[in-house]
Amino acid sequence: MAESKNVRCLGVDFGNVNIKCAFFDDFGRPALVKIDGDTLFPNAFYLEPDGKTAKVGHRALAAAVLHPERLVTCYKLQMRKEAKVKLSDVELPLAKVGALVLTRVREAAEQAYAAPVEHIVLTVPANFPDDARVAVIEAARQAGFTVRRCIREPSAGLLAYVHAHPEDTRKFVAAYDFGGGTFDVSIMVVQGTHIDVLSSAGVHVGGETFNDLLSELILKKVSDQAGRKIAVTDLDPLSRYESRKAVEAGKILLGGGDVTEQPFAVSHQGRHWTVTVMRSEFEQVVDAPIRQTLECFDRALAEAEGVSRVDYVVMLGGTSNMLLVQTRLQEHVGRDTLVKLEVNPEAAVALGALYHCATIVGEDPAVNVVGKGDKVIPESEVYMHETVTYGAGIIVRFNGQYVNEVILPKNYPQGGKPVTRSFPLEKDWQTHCLLDVVQGAQGAPLKDCTLIGRLEMNGLTPEAVRRPRIEVSFQTDDTTGLLHVKAKDSVSGVEAEATLDAKKE
Repeated sequence: MAESKNVRCLGVDFGNVNIKCAFFDDFGRPALVKIDGDTLFPNAFYLEPDGKTAKVGHRALAAAVLHPERLVTCYKLQMRKEAKVKLSDVELPLAKVGALVLTRVREAAEQAYAAPVEHIVLTVPANFPDDARVAVIEAARQAGFTVRRCIREPSAGLLAYVHAHPEDTRKFVAAYDFGGGTFDVSIMVVQGTHIDVLSSAGVHVGGETFNDLLSELILKKVSDQAGRKIAVTDLDPLSRYESRKAVEAGKILLGGGDVTEQPFAVSHQGRHWTVTVMRSEFEQVVDAPIRQTLECFDRALAEAEGVSRVDYVVMLGGTSNMLLVQTRLQEHVGRDTLVKLEVNPEAAVALGALYHCATIVGEDPAVNVVGKGDKVIPESEVYMHETVTYGAGIIVRFNGQYVNEVILPKNYPQGGKPVTRSFPLEKDWQTHCLLDVVQGAQGAPLKDCTLIGRLEMNGLTPEAVRRPRIEVSFQTDDTTGLLHVKAKDSVSGVEAEATLDAKKE
């Protein structure tokens, strides 16, 4: 039998605005790691003028007060394998930016454990394309982590809830995850500690959207007083920084029901204004993004086969802490559906990822998970089965245009059996073909799809009859959610295959 060794696990919620990292403390209790004195670690990167020295987190935000052009924030949604950001004359891959931020997270976690850390479960939004997932996994690998699994944020949040409140009977549950940069909702079946994801939907709105809308409202009021239009970009860097801090604090107060009005001070070119925003005005300007989340909720529910309503909703993400959001959701689902906040919405995703990481590494008899015990993992280990959140297929020619022919449909079980379809070649006597693998809706034109890979097949046996001969199989990896594609020509026997693996170019 292999020699036992200690394994220290982490659950990392790689948020668009803040990163949360969960670990087991000295008593085996789950907790968030304090990184530079705060459990909410800004996902921010600042490059010094020398083009070599970098700061991350709170230090990056502080350094960027006078030089905001050297700061990178809210970049997760733009992450792709080839995506880069230019800071003055230095160009950096966004995966490298993420890796440098996550390196500080790893350092803080190792200080908390007083030992090296390797294994993590990473989370990404449910509505997140494969090429972005690849870039996030690569960033974690560059930071020195072994990514045991990459799961969706609503699933991780519900894992935290199920650990605290296992269900004795079968329940349909919605995880409503309203974070800083994204919103996701998943409809799931829960029984005991078994979770099956039925459907997911999402939209790119979050707490930062609220900040932007509130800033526009404030500056409109300032412009009315000044007699000319003043935009955020007109403010000097220090005024912009102070305004942003005031907007964040004011948003929490206005959305929390604690105040009916909130004053805001704005300075520009030596002049100073004070304007007041009423709570009713704030609720009006943020109505649209809240409605978008509720529409996503309805769409996910409609796509969950055999489910007409949920038994309860678990609220996740920092923006879910706002009373305004809670009230609107409760009104939408009705009084017969419970809206639950027993687990801290801000921490739930990281905690659920931590529990899942402990379960995964604990399955290996050669390892001993530090902190694992009756207080942490129930006797019945948590089982979770996710689904594919985007339809995936290949581009084919139909009625004179190139469109997506879906092979793996949306909400197909992640890690399920391979799905195979056969296709003819486009032209007679072909000896070569390219298969463009995309994510998108059935029949969507190429311009509306996301290209995630390409397979090339050479040496095909030429023939004039255009019959289905290229057998294409799709399957997702149950651990990472990445897509494996295999193609075979039934005539010549030529094969090609590829996995969207972060280590490959």
